[in-house]
Amino acid sequence: MAFRKVRLFYYNNKTKIWKIIGLIALVIVIINILNQIARRNINNNIENTIDTNQYVNNISSIYNPTQSVVDNGQVSAIEEDDVTKTLTNFLDYCVNGNPQNAYNMLSEDCIEVYYPTYQMFYSNYYEPIFGDQKTYTYQLWTSSGEYVFLVKIMDNALDTGKISDEITQDYITIVRQNGNYSLNINSFIKREAINQSSSENGVQINLQNVDYYMDNIVCTYIINNQTQKDILLTDQNENGIYIVDKNGVQYSANVNEMNPNDLIINANSTKELKITYNCGYVSDKTISSFIFKNIISDNEEYQNIENKEEYTGFLNLEI
Repeated sequence: MAFRKVRLFYYNNKTKIWKIIGLIALVIVIINILNQIARRNINNNIENTIDTNQYVNNISSIYNPTQSVVDNGQVSAIEEDDVTKTLTNFLDYCVNGNPQNAYNMLSEDCIEVYYPTYQMFYSNYYEPIFGDQKTYTYQLWTSSGEYVFLVKIMDNALDTGKISDEITQDYITIVRQNGNYSLNINSFIKREAINQSSSENGVQINLQNVDYYMDNIVCTYIINNQTQKDILLTDQNENGIYIVDKNGVQYSANVNEMNPNDLIINANSTKELKITYNCGYVSDKTISSFIFKNIISDNEEYQNIENKEEYTGFLNLEI
């Protein structure tokens, strides 16, 4: 009796029953498909994580801010913490609005060369570069002799909400002075005190110091003219002032950019003169000679000669 009722119920509702069975089967198929997709995604994520970790590890092995991009050297393990801390402290002071603390980290030479007062540092360096919210990156440029870092300063997009392609670039050198680490900024590398002289016929030239920058060299001379005639250090058309490195390569002075009167040393007088040479910084470059060729010992006579090639009163000094 019960079987007949079931069979009768089936015949009366078989269409609905098969629709329900089909729907259940479809749901089961869909669930299986979704499970397969989920498993595949999990496996892919695992593989991607492995690949990402390998990528990060590769990047870490490639990008090392304390390894030089020029000479393949690097900051020594003994000095690394102190050197990087000095640089990052200075830059953090700048980006976090503490310019006085940043100024206090400059070397004595850098202060003398560029920023004798805090206000000069603030107006000429800090404010133009770090006036807005900034961030920075750094990379060791060279490690031979000095630790010179290439520093790039840019807008901090996280704080400002804007993306800018404007990047300020500076070369900052870490130096050890009075037992502490300090900085030379604005592409100033170092100063070498020389204090050597050369003289001839009453004219003496004393080379006091040599300032090395990333793009050039600046020498400070004290020139003493003990003669009764005004002298001319060089005819600007001839440019007899140059330096020579240990390999015999000559680098000329930027005489054409100087005031012509600066090249005249009056009779019985002394003048301090800074001369810039077209000589970019290379860590292993050594300057061996500082040449003043064909100094004109009587400028008035020289100027009155129509054919300058006839003049013979030259002096030649080498330091």
